[in-house]
Amino acid sequence: MLEDESSTIQTIKIDDYLPNGWWEYENYVSDHRPVAIKLNMQSNGLPLNGVALANPNFSSHPNPSTGSTTLTFDPARQNTSIAIFNAMGRQVQDFTIPKGQASVVWDTKGFPEGEYCAGLLTDRQVIAVRRIILLK
Repeated sequence: MLEDESSTIQTIKIDDYLPNGWWEYENYVSDHRPVAIKLNMQSNGLPLNGVALANPNFSSHPNPSTGSTTLTFDPARQNTSIAIFNAMGRQVQDFTIPKGQASVVWDTKGFPEGEYCAGLLTDRQVIAVRRIILLK
């Protein structure tokens, strides 16, 4: 039984989602190959099709983080935001980025230890994703 009835579990071919297949997954998503992947297909989740995961202009420091992490990116254009998702695919934080701003500090103290994804969005399209590890 699914934890979230709006979710589905699908078998996917990694090459359908990442042009460089397992190499890209291991270098930009995780260094552990999954036995199975549970995809939470919520409509408010990060739409990762065509996302340049290796965008060097979106970073998080420090990472791993123990209290806060600074997300840096190219100066924001109009309609720029950052969405933070937990390992279950639920959005746990979002930031609206004013035009010209190039960083935001995420105070992680109220969040449990674990793995999170930060998505940089422009005009509601994901342009980069970064994995963030929180430690306590």
